[in-house]
Amino acid sequence: MVNLIGEIPYNLLVIENYNFWVINDRLISLINSIPTAKYLIENLPSEVILSQIFNGKIKFGNLIISIVKPSVVIAPYYVIKTLKEWDLIVHSEKVVNEQLIVTITNNLCEEKVIGINPYDISSKLFQKKLITECGTDHVVDFVYTKVRFRNMSIPLVLYKSEAEKLGYKKHLNLNLSIDFYVSLFKNATNVEVETYEKIREFLKNEFRN
Repeated sequence: MVNLIGEIPYNLLVIENYNFWVINDRLISLINSIPTAKYLIENLPSEVILSQIFNGKIKFGNLIISIVKPSVVIAPYYVIKTLKEWDLIVHSEKVVNEQLIVTITNNLCEEKVIGINPYDISSKLFQKKLITECGTDHVVDFVYTKVRFRNMSIPLVLYKSEAEKLGYKKHLNLNLSIDFYVSLFKNATNVEVETYEKIREFLKNEFRN
């Protein structure tokens, strides 16, 4: 799932892991409270986040968007760790621990078709879990779910916040969780620093465990 929200040109680029679409309305309201902010928000799977940051562009159909640098990134720890190793960020903090679930199933090993996002860390963790639970002989067709639909007929690997937003009451807890960090890129402007601080406090309160 990929979302683009905002305007071009912008002075503030917020890149979020794609599951944070669930709080975009409130995030936009928060950013809109900063008078000088002209923002672009991208919801991307974790592998695409890294690809865009290091390649400087992302393609949507025939549209190519080039970036100079992000302002704020919300992503799994391994993404933030990579950015730190390249000395690209000035500050980061853990803000969310997200659980992974599978919708509409009670028994993972009975399922033959499961929807995943192959470009996100969630799919890698899930496939390892599937082998542990069901063995290497269990055959599953993985379907790339580009869009989140309510009441889909096949099980989906989702973050718990997504399942709750979409109204899935029946789901299987995988006992897998992912730590998400918010980070501020180096050479930040005043508006980028202000936005980072607001987002950091918002996420810590929103996902307080």
